[in-house]
Amino acid sequence: MSKIKSKKSQHPKITDIRVVLYPHEALSEQAEEVIDFDDDLRARINRLKEVLKSFPNGLGLAATQTAWMQRVFVCYDNPEGENAPGEITAFINPVFEPEDRAEPIKAEEACLSLPGISVPVSRPLRGKLTWQDESGEQHERQVEGLLARCTQHEIDHISGITILDRTDETSLKAVKPRLRGRKC
Repeated sequence: MSKIKSKKSQHPKITDIRVVLYPHEALSEQAEEVIDFDDDLRARINRLKEVLKSFPNGLGLAATQTAWMQRVFVCYDNPEGENAPGEITAFINPVFEPEDRAEPIKAEEACLSLPGISVPVSRPLRGKLTWQDESGEQHERQVEGLLARCTQHEIDHISGITILDRTDETSLKAVKPRLRGRKC
């Protein structure tokens, strides 16, 4: 007797990893925690990095944006300032904790899974990011500015949340007509 895997636990072949577009179901599902830190994980992360590099304006890419349902994202580690954009770093099982005094700041956000769409999203721009690296080692870092915004955007993705869920009602109504009829 064979065991049937749920859609959620299936992973695309490494060569099939590419950005899925809204309204793909993977964009509204929660990803699973990474438990196995093995060669397959590292190969998938390397493919995510390649895909991100193919987008000149991309800052980050979550695994769920490729229908790979694990809590992983990659992003440039220094998206603004001197030596920008920095290196592409993998963040596994990430958690962002906003700084107590960090007031949310509204700014336009775009998304690789929503080409041609940008909406205002409010986010705190300072906080603590904890994650595991490709070997499973735990890390912690204070992040701010665009890096804080990017990490929260990607953590939203692996939690099944898009910028459409985070924007205000007026902005959502304004982009709705451009979303109708989109195929994934």
